[in-house]
Amino acid sequence: MDLDKFKTQLLRCNVDNENYKVITHVSNFRPVKNIRGVIEFFEKISKKIKCRFKLIGEGPELELAKQLINDKNIDNVQFLGNTQEVEKELCHSDLFILPSKTESFGLAALEAMASKVVVISSNSGGLPEVNVHGETGYLSDYNDINTMVGYAERVLNDENKLNEAKKSGAEVFGSDDLIKNISGIIIGFISVPLGIGGGSLMVPFMRTFGYDIRKSIGTAAAVGFLIAVSGTITMITGGKIIDNINTPFSVGYIN
Repeated sequence: MDLDKFKTQLLRCNVDNENYKVITHVSNFRPVKNIRGVIEFFEKISKKIKCRFKLIGEGPELELAKQLINDKNIDNVQFLGNTQEVEKELCHSDLFILPSKTESFGLAALEAMASKVVVISSNSGGLPEVNVHGETGYLSDYNDINTMVGYAERVLNDENKLNEAKKSGAEVFGSDDLIKNISGIIIGFISVPLGIGGGSLMVPFMRTFGYDIRKSIGTAAAVGFLIAVSGTITMITGGKIIDNINTPFSVGYIN
């Protein structure tokens, strides 16, 4: 993720929302993104605050979203499709909504924070690592749309609170701790299919943040050992208990 392009776009962005609050959702419109929850949120907050809504992306439930918008007669909604320049839309936004049922590390939320947009999201997966409740935005259960609407109403009706949350999001996003946490999550996902070799990813990662080469190699070796142990346990239990394999000189899938 190129942080510089978000910073540059913020400097160029000429925001004139004509007294509307702009709420944005970015996703691949798959069932896990809880599109029904997004539209329910739009419907409820539009009855309380003068809003415009932007939906960015495409996917299997895009037509469902359009149908729900039409059925509920929600006004001021734009479907913008896929874009490689999401920062040009986010810089005009006040609030980002992401009520996902599950989420890995919340790249869309990170992009919103980099654009100084307040994030209201579910507490699923890696989102709590990104979105700090009460600082950069707010968290709730993915199906608790009423709570999300309450948070949105509170922050959008208070310009001081809104600006403070926007500033906090940009500051937290730029911190080394957040970058380390997100990078660690990404490396963890990549390491799983690589097995023991995944531990080697720790060396360049730690060197990037200035750790001594000996500490980096030692940590990578320890991580590789943990991956090996967990992999061995999985192979034993998967073969012995689940698949009931009783090959001579073997324990589960371990020979």
